[in-house]
Amino acid sequence: MQPFDDVAALSRLLPGRWTVKATNFPMWLSGERRDPVFEYGVVRQQPLTLSDRVAYVDASGRQKTITGTDRWTGQGFTWKMRGIAGLFVKSRWEVAGARQGLAVIRFEKSIATPSGVDVVVGEGVDATDLRSVIAADPASFGLTLEEFASLTWLDHLPPLA
Repeated sequence: MQPFDDVAALSRLLPGRWTVKATNFPMWLSGERRDPVFEYGVVRQQPLTLSDRVAYVDASGRQKTITGTDRWTGQGFTWKMRGIAGLFVKSRWEVAGARQGLAVIRFEKSIATPSGVDVVVGEGVDATDLRSVIAADPASFGLTLEEFASLTWLDHLPPLA
């Protein structure tokens, strides 16, 4: 499947807060990290460079964040962690499919993370029918049938104890 690669559209679509609603990404399914939210901002247009902040709640109920920078490579983004860790901690990701307020993000395996897919919804977007909308045509969101079947819908997970 071809990723969503319209860089001008991505620079308009991605800035803002996104909540992960479905995933097969082990980082969000282990129980150690919950309620993930991504926040992107445009740092530079050429090449498109985004600030990247991932917030989540850890197993003890504390808010944690990971910050980095995403740089457009022509076929997706390369994420680099902020600080000295950025020399070693990098990953590649792409928008597999998108509609206004909804995106499917595919992450490649890296030294720090496994591969995975997140379905994210923009802040203020009604996600009530999200699962059925994507199920009706997973390919239009860049998902294979296998990827769709592998998703865990996070609104069904029990709260942290």
